[in-house]
Amino acid sequence: MLKNMALARVLLFVIATAVAVPTAPLGGSKTIVRDVLDSTQTIPKCAAATSSCAFAINNVAYMKYTNKPGFIDQSPDTITMAFDVTNNANGIQTACSFSNGIFMGQWTDAGTKWFPCGDRSLVDENGSKYMVKTTAQFHWDAWKMAVNQTWICSNDAADKRSNIAARADVAMAPVCKDSATESYTLKECSAPDMTTPASVV
Repeated sequence: MLKNMALARVLLFVIATAVAVPTAPLGGSKTIVRDVLDSTQTIPKCAAATSSCAFAINNVAYMKYTNKPGFIDQSPDTITMAFDVTNNANGIQTACSFSNGIFMGQWTDAGTKWFPCGDRSLVDENGSKYMVKTTAQFHWDAWKMAVNQTWICSNDAADKRSNIAARADVAMAPVCKDSATESYTLKECSAPDMTTPASVV
């Protein structure tokens, strides 16, 4: 019974973080954006992005479910990570949520996989939408993360469109609590909100 309750918590965690509501953009409205699948902003100027770009990482939530020796069954060891990211250069906010699991005795990701986050879009004066792509890579043991984002911006001269990409490398300081039964352990962690510079590439 206790194990089923723990698995239900993991499932609810995955469902909840998959539709996490992002926080307001830096310097923007304090109204929570609830349409997380189609958050849009107008196309920003390229100069603003190249002069100062930073990613705000908020609402970090981590959960690790581990079977104890002798109790491995149909419920594999699982880690789930979720957070919100806001790019101050374009006002876009999105949610990231991904999992890592045991397959044939090995974790499926050793910290090298890039996981997709929620897609967003920028809109020009004609109503045309341009997709904003965000990916994240998490080093599960070291609590280090990289976030990439690509988007479109406009130049002041002739209003020319350009593609732009930025990357932020983040080191987190988790705060965790552990619980356990005779058959499994459960680690739940959060991390302080932070804003880190992003390198435009």
